[in-house]
Amino acid sequence: MKRYNELDLQNALVEYAETGLLRSSAENHGIPPTTLFNRIRGSEPASKAQIINQKLSSAIEERLTE
Repeated sequence: MKRYNELDLQNALVEYAETGLLRSSAENHGIPPTTLFNRIRGSEPASKAQIINQKLSSAIEERLTE
């Protein structure tokens, strides 16, 4: 299965907004249709949804990865 990133998902959302075709928009950008459907319904990306469970602040994490 092809991996996708947030940009792929955003592009699929734009295509869906233009065409109204969920499955086609998802397939064109390598996104599982369920993932696209959930994002359309308002779910957050996993990285944002789990931020409360992080032990390090995003600023410290950013600093450590430099």
